Amino acid sequence: MERRIVGVVVNAVDDHLAKGDQVRVTWGLDTIGPLRALVECARQAGRALVLLSDHGHVVDRGAEYRRHEMAGARWRSAAAGAPSAEEVVLRGPRVVSADGGPILGLWSERLRYSGKHNGYHGGASPQEMVVPAAVFTLADAQPKGWDEVRAAVPSWWDRREIAATVVDPAKLVAGTQAVVVPPAALVPDKKGQFDLLARTQSPPASASPVAAGPTWIGALLTCATYRAQQERHSRIALPDERMRELLAVLDARGGKLTQVALARSLRIPSVRLPGILAAARRLLNLDGYDVLAVDTESETVEINLALLRTQFGLDAPEAR
Repeated sequence: MERRIVGVVVNAVDDHLAKGDQVRVTWGLDTIGPLRALVECARQAGRALVLLSDHGHVVDRGAEYRRHEMAGARWRSAAAGAPSAEEVVLRGPRVVSADGGPILGLWSERLRYSGKHNGYHGGASPQEMVVPAAVFTLADAQPKGWDEVRAAVPSWWDRREIAATVVDPAKLVAGTQAVVVPPAALVPDKKGQFDLLARTQSPPASASPVAAGPTWIGALLTCATYRAQQERHSRIALPDERMRELLAVLDARGGKLTQVALARSLRIPSVRLPGILAAARRLLNLDGYDVLAVDTESETVEINLALLRTQFGLDAPEAR
């Protein structure tokens, strides 16, 4: 506790990149062993936790191999020849090479200079050069002057969400089924790149799903059974407006939504969503029935409206 800053280096990702590509890992507390212990230590000590990386990497997705002398996985010495169309020249005091000169870094993730592995680093693509950083604190220990950041995930991030909601208006002909089409955000341009910047805008802060909620939500929040649940779980009960907003979002999206999309629609940081869902399930899941279900494997949230109406004694479904 005497040391204000404690630094720990975990090489899990780097070590995995150097291995073969037969196993893909979803990184998290369960797959980076030391990380869970560090989070718990920070929680017990009331410390802020800062996560960052020394560099990024690109995952192998069929990258083309090109043989070069004096080369790393994603860079080569400038002395080995002129740069190609997929390379940029890197020079300066922080560029260290065997001959002391500049190097050529690959900006395209489609190429590699080393044998086939899970992934590579050392080039000049945004994935390798832009390093993410995140600061986590306990709810009651937020630094003065800091603001909590909500989930700002672009709409094209979750393909499951897109596939469930995007339809071609031209195919909405009376008596026919709507045809799901891939959105433009997932269609590469002629250079094989995706348009990331044009689709990362978050919904306006004023855009709230509360006003669009159906009348059954109001009936639920005022019924005697729900009020009894609020009294029974008063310490963790969600405010009515938060519950209303949660239910309105789920209802508007057909009753099922990914956790990423749900956090974005509620305009909250993803780290807050598990607590909100846990509190909501305490209020809605009477007698152990999954009115509100959370599937950890698919990372989806689903509400069973028919079961909710039965459990809380609501009227028959409204015409919609």
